[in-house]
Amino acid sequence: MLKKVNITQYPIRVENIDVVYKKSTGEYRTFEIIREEDLTTATYERMDAGVRYMREMNSNLGQKIDGVGDKIDIVGEKIDVVGKKIDIVGDKVDQNRIEITSKIRFNRDDFRSHLDERISLIEQDIAQIKEKIMLKC
Repeated sequence: MLKKVNITQYPIRVENIDVVYKKSTGEYRTFEIIREEDLTTATYERMDAGVRYMREMNSNLGQKIDGVGDKIDIVGEKIDVVGKKIDIVGDKVDQNRIEITSKIRFNRDDFRSHLDERISLIEQDIAQIKEKIMLKC
């Protein structure tokens, strides 16, 4: 029960609790907080404490927001780095595509040239065969 009274959360700070255990006499049936008798003074004191508490909360939130902003900046920088890496990979893919296309064209032209030579030789052989057949007839 005493732990509940020992409050150290702003704006309340219990500095000391003197505890004396005695046998209950039943004399006190209620517990109440003693406040300033002048209601206006008490209200202003609470408002001042509330303002201090709100100022502290505002400062804490500001620091947290700044921290989140810093993290967002870091993430943005990392995204930029990844974007640059993607651009590099894209450039390499484009370069490889160009090289592969060039090699395919070269091989196709080389194959066509070789095929043309072979066809020419076959045509010459056929012409010679025809000539020999014509001579025998």
